[in-house]
Amino acid sequence: MRRFLAMIPNFSTGLASSLLVLLLSSLSGIGLGDAVGSEESAADSATGCAANSVIPYQLDASPPSETVCDLPRTPAEIAAARAYVVETAQPGYTMTRQGPELAVSRLHPEFVVRLASAIREAREAGLAFAGVFSAYRPPAFGVGGFANKFHSLHAYGLAVDLYGIGRPGSQEALLWHEIAARNGVVCSYGPWDRAEWNHCQPTSVKIIMAENPLRETVTAEGPSDLGDMFEAGNPLIESMASAADSLFRATPMPVRLLEAFARGPNERTQMVAEGRAKRPRVAMRRVVAKTARHSKVTVKSNRNGNSIRA
Repeated sequence: MRRFLAMIPNFSTGLASSLLVLLLSSLSGIGLGDAVGSEESAADSATGCAANSVIPYQLDASPPSETVCDLPRTPAEIAAARAYVVETAQPGYTMTRQGPELAVSRLHPEFVVRLASAIREAREAGLAFAGVFSAYRPPAFGVGGFANKFHSLHAYGLAVDLYGIGRPGSQEALLWHEIAARNGVVCSYGPWDRAEWNHCQPTSVKIIMAENPLRETVTAEGPSDLGDMFEAGNPLIESMASAADSLFRATPMPVRLLEAFARGPNERTQMVAEGRAKRPRVAMRRVVAKTARHSKVTVKSNRNGNSIRA
């Protein structure tokens, strides 16, 4: 834990420029995969990770050198893990709308086994209410931070949102992230991200691009075929060792910034320009507020964020 806390980055005013450099250096392969019936056949065909797969390039770290093939999962092990995740869940809107069992059955088999193990250990460690409130999400539901819902890993059974793990940056959140990584679950935004601290995956890839084979396996309503979706997701599953190391690679990342880089250079340029344009207005509001304090003038902000005198 001491080593973990020592790794806490200093996200100061230089965050935007640091993220820009970071993303430019890794833009060439954002979330690209090179992957190659019934629910029962899906479990049989995707019980383990692809033996010859290489983890796709990640946004916030170099690809781990290890391949992603760990021990294969048996149908019985997958069924037990799904049952436990459903049992400990606190279903939110999207899980309730689908039905918790269906929402969990659409999670990648390897991921759900790791997730169940992490939740069980977390509860034994004192996080008594740790569980899932959002699992698989069809793009048609229109839920999530991405404007394009096909960008979200939730749409491919490769992401969940947790509850019962405290607030961002809390001791509970730090504990959960440590336990999750140890069990092969990657919470890629880290415990300090105010929007995504409770978002966890079996991969460090944060966005699914149009070129990824996964995109061909789902429609707006959900998977075309579970087996195909699970198989296409195999190359993204990180090895247990790589997932454990992800604890020190996690990086807060605004979803809007991810999508801007996904759209291309013109969108990135515009976004940077908008960011620069906003700074003077923020600085001016600070000057007005400081002046008002010294002159005993009350200053408020109207709906457009402009300072006005009361």
